[in-house]
Amino acid sequence: MGGHRGLVRHVAHTRFGALEVFGERIEECRRGAEIALERAPAVRGEMVAWSAARAYFKGSPLHGGARARWAVKHALLRQPLPRVRELLNLHWLRARVFQAPRPLCTGVLTRGGVARYQFLLTEEVVGARTLDVFLRTVAPGSRERAEVLAELACEVARMHALGFVHHDLYARNILVVPGVAHARLSFIDAWAGGPPPQWRSRAYDVACLLLRAPSTWEPSEIETFLARYFAERKVQDRPVEQHRFLGRMQTQRRRLIDRLRSRPHELRDEPLPDVEISASLSRTRDGS
Repeated sequence: MGGHRGLVRHVAHTRFGALEVFGERIEECRRGAEIALERAPAVRGEMVAWSAARAYFKGSPLHGGARARWAVKHALLRQPLPRVRELLNLHWLRARVFQAPRPLCTGVLTRGGVARYQFLLTEEVVGARTLDVFLRTVAPGSRERAEVLAELACEVARMHALGFVHHDLYARNILVVPGVAHARLSFIDAWAGGPPPQWRSRAYDVACLLLRAPSTWEPSEIETFLARYFAERKVQDRPVEQHRFLGRMQTQRRRLIDRLRSRPHELRDEPLPDVEISASLSRTRDGS
């Protein structure tokens, strides 16, 4: 897996292979190795006991085409596996004052020099609910909802101004943290993107975020969100040409819908998103 600056390394030799673990603290790496070995090689996503609190464990095996593909990416391109990349990205975000779960440790189990299993442990974000659940349960027009969407626009714009592309910025991958007046949004599942260079665009991120907006956001909320996003990009000295950006975002959003249409198992028991969003985009362009 290679070294990572600022992280400690722990290696556990097991009957399954060598489990290499990285984290900020050696005791957390050792505990993470124990938890992973109890759960490998199954696909797991669950809360586990961690000191006096809880942590979220995410583990998955690598087999078949995925194993071969990541072996090539790691050997030739030096790309970290998804769970390792996610830990590094969470550290990157937190170092720049974005809210994200504290990454505890990550690890890769290898046998014969080939990765077989990967995992990540992150500190629990107590009481949080995902943004999609928040939008379904908090009524439009409420002060809380307006404040959350305003913070969302500013934080996504700031993230993009710094060159970071989340790559999986769906509402289900943003947590709304209760009991705080500000900084109530926490970004999760940041495994596919990262800091520059990235081949996905910032417009793709916004397309993911607004994928289900026609059914979960009010039209005025979409307009306000986009206007605030563009304004914040200017504040961050990274302005964008709005017409071009919105055109790219709409194209990316249509492609996401087409992909869901061809892969209905990815709909997660939800209906296909509504394609129509152009009216809100037109009003945003007119107001630019």
